Amino acid sequence: MEMERESSGILGDLRGRAAPLAPVESMLAVNAVTLSAGAAPRATLRAFYERVLGMTLLQEQGQEPDADHVTFCYQQRQVTLDRKKTLAGKVAFQVKGLGEALMRLRDNNMSFEMSHTDDGLTRMAILRDPVGNWVLLVETRPL
Repeated sequence: MEMERESSGILGDLRGRAAPLAPVESMLAVNAVTLSAGAAPRATLRAFYERVLGMTLLQEQGQEPDADHVTFCYQQRQVTLDRKKTLAGKVAFQVKGLGEALMRLRDNNMSFEMSHTDDGLTRMAILRDPVGNWVLLVETRPL
């Protein structure tokens, strides 16, 4: 997935908080996760986690402009991107309206893969953040 390296372009301007492309409802199974921040510029990480997922920047530590780690939150659950962590990780989010979110992602030239499980009761889209961490968007349907 090719991402913009600046805070403008397809990911939009960070100052004008537009609606996220794939708004998350909750992070699944954990309260906090630490993923690799790689060498991605802080603005690129912010653009993805704020603009695409609708998370809020909680804190950043280290020297500007590429902090050692950056933490985002949504409903008291946290995703920390740490430059010292070298291997890509995974995080899963529950979303409502996955079909609409996927159309918005596609309209913004973001790639993803689809997975159907549980005889159609669960749909999942897998995309990668700018570093290569796996971000799973999960929608479960009522029985």
